[in-house]
Amino acid sequence: MKLPHFITNHTVSFFSNTIRPEVLFIISICCFPIFLLLPTTQSLWIAVGIFFILTLLKRGSVRILPSLCIIASVVFFSLLSPYGKVLFVIHNFRITQGALENGLHRSGVLVGMVFLSQFSVSKSLHFPGRFGTFIASIFTTFDKLTAQHISLKPGHIISSIDERLITIWNQEHEDSAS
Repeated sequence: MKLPHFITNHTVSFFSNTIRPEVLFIISICCFPIFLLLPTTQSLWIAVGIFFILTLLKRGSVRILPSLCIIASVVFFSLLSPYGKVLFVIHNFRITQGALENGLHRSGVLVGMVFLSQFSVSKSLHFPGRFGTFIASIFTTFDKLTAQHISLKPGHIISSIDERLITIWNQEHEDSAS
């Protein structure tokens, strides 16, 4: 999902020029335990919506399909262990209220953590010392890894990721040698 260009210009520049990345990171770290302890599924999904909007405003675009896949798969696998009131039956497959609520809650936690991490982490996030250098290298490598699409053909997923990591490794060593 992308915001219109005229909105993106204002919001992305606001987050990158006005608010320091370290402040966003600390705010996100403070929100994380509160988010995990939200008592109801409804309040959790409201927080997920807020994190989604904040991420969309900060980045200008957010990929929705991976989040929808996470939600669908977690809810589906939660429904495999039915408990609670039976809502309806599809060919001997019982959809129960307890399993559905449990799946929605768990998927909300996962998707919310993804949006919260996308909001809190940026390329310009720097921490002092050796720990900061280590974290920066992790984020830089992750950005390089996700900058290009990786082939997800069955039987080639691991080799595609491997090739991408080797390319990143070679680029880093060529840059440090020159």
